[in-house]
Amino acid sequence: MMAKHRRNESSRNCRHQSFLTRSVLKEKISLYGFIECGQIINFLNYICDDPPGEPELKYIQRKLIECLLEHDDGSAYFSGMLALLHDINHALRCYLSKKYAISMHSSHEKDE
Repeated sequence: MMAKHRRNESSRNCRHQSFLTRSVLKEKISLYGFIECGQIINFLNYICDDPPGEPELKYIQRKLIECLLEHDDGSAYFSGMLALLHDINHALRCYLSKKYAISMHSSHEKDE
């Protein structure tokens, strides 16, 4: 019963991942003038779907991590970038849990 509760809570939280639109991502990333952020902005402007899918979010996640590893000095300046990375990580977990649920559903149907 506890696992069912967690699964329901997780799926409920995943419904809110659609707030990561291109415009929201550009607005949050444009606050920073790092090369990696410029690369993300160009990616969002010219390549990325709206809303970004799993592959697009993985690219943005990698670039944010690269930027933080290079520039983060632990100051509050990076709190917005860290929060965005957290949101992207959550959205990617949602994609993964949906894939897992679909996979489990199809393997269950095959067993029947």
